[in-house]
Amino acid sequence: MHRGRAGEKRDDLESERFGKIVMGTGRVRWKRDQAYYARDSWRGTWELDGGVMAQQASHLLDLLQWFMGPVERLQCQNATRLMKIEVEDTAAALFTFESGGLGVFEATTATWPTDLEASLSILGERGSVILGGNAAHRIEHWQFDPELPEDEQVRASASRDVPNVYGHRNLSTKMRQRELEFSEGAAGWWSPAGW
Repeated sequence: MHRGRAGEKRDDLESERFGKIVMGTGRVRWKRDQAYYARDSWRGTWELDGGVMAQQASHLLDLLQWFMGPVERLQCQNATRLMKIEVEDTAAALFTFESGGLGVFEATTATWPTDLEASLSILGERGSVILGGNAAHRIEHWQFDPELPEDEQVRASASRDVPNVYGHRNLSTKMRQRELEFSEGAAGWWSPAGW
């Protein structure tokens, strides 16, 4: 699994730098027009595709659960607001995690005229982190009490540009050139693939 920004943040969670986790939030606000769904007959169907939560938002949703832990209670609303498809293009969810922390997640492919964001926030009693950008690829906020010497380096170096919301497509080349960091397979079981 490519650890990147999420792996650094997970290390801080496990070292208890956040203290008690209060809330985690996730937002996917991307654009998919009718032409996107018309490109292939399987897109936007329940049988072969799934809606925004299963397709576009699944990795960020997995990442939220990876940080927040097991879900105790979930309430969700979804709708098909703009597209002529079987599945939802917009969804919102409220979580209560077993830890007592709360979560809010929203996802839509009905954003116009372009992709806006995929972001994740983890808020704790001693620290807060926000991953932002179009693909949750940039650290927008990283602050803990107490600060550690490496925090400034993380803030300065922990963002990278990605060509689109799908990130870097040439994963196999990066793997062959050993440009990616990996964790053990067991960690990947509970981690969001590709984030």
